[in-house]
Amino acid sequence: MVHADGERLRIEGPISMDNARALLDAALAQFRAPKTVIDLAAATEIDSSAVALVLEWRREARRRNIELEVMNAPASVKSLGALYGVSELLGAI
Repeated sequence: MVHADGERLRIEGPISMDNARALLDAALAQFRAPKTVIDLAAATEIDSSAVALVLEWRREARRRNIELEVMNAPASVKSLGALYGVSELLGAI
């Protein structure tokens, strides 16, 4: 679930293959401000789709000329990024 609070989007609950598309669409619908912050502190049950989501959010933010900050990523997202060799593309998370 994505909760919007100004420029901050809080992702709550699982991030998995089952809901990745819905999370992607819900977050992108909120990419309106010059800056967007995605907060993953309340994300649970993370699988590899979380890495794909962050990469797609970054790609779309760049396309829309929006500054994107991803914060409070669980260690599992960082570990998966390192495993897949995309840590640099994930940026500071």
